[in-house]
Amino acid sequence: MDFSILNKMTKKMKAFDTDLVLNQSVKKHSAVILRMNFEDQLYNKGVFPDGIGTGDYSPFTVKMKKAPGSHDHRTDHITFKDEGDFYKGGYVKITKNGFEPDSKDSKRDELVRREGDMFGLIPENLNELARNYFLPDLQMAAKKAV
Repeated sequence: MDFSILNKMTKKMKAFDTDLVLNQSVKKHSAVILRMNFEDQLYNKGVFPDGIGTGDYSPFTVKMKKAPGSHDHRTDHITFKDEGDFYKGGYVKITKNGFEPDSKDSKRDELVRREGDMFGLIPENLNELARNYFLPDLQMAAKKAV
C-alpha cells in the first residue's frame, strides 16, 4: 500500500493554523459572545464571569426603575443595562491567548473600577460556545485543509 496520499494529508494537517481558524470563528460569532456576556450573564442571570452575583439594587434604584419612562425595569439584580449604552458599546477583542468581550461605553472604566471585571464567559457559556460554534468551524476548516 502506498502511503503518499496519507503523507500529503499529514503535511497539510501539520500546516493547519488552529489559531487563525479560532480567531476567524471568534469574529464570526462575536454577536453570540456578546449576547452570552451581556444578555445571558449580566442581564438574565445577574452573574459575573466568575459566577459571583452582580448584587442588588438599592431600594431607591428599584423605585426609579419601576417608574414610568424607565428604560430597564428589571430589579431582581444589578444588570448594568439602564439606558443600554454599556451593552450597545460591546465588542469582542482578540487577545494573545483567546478573546475577551468588552465595551467602548464611556462608563466602562468606572464600572470595572467599582464592580470588578465583568467581561468573560461563565464555564457553561464557554462550553456551549466551544461545542456549538468553535468546534464545527474547526472541523470544517480541517476538512477543507486536507
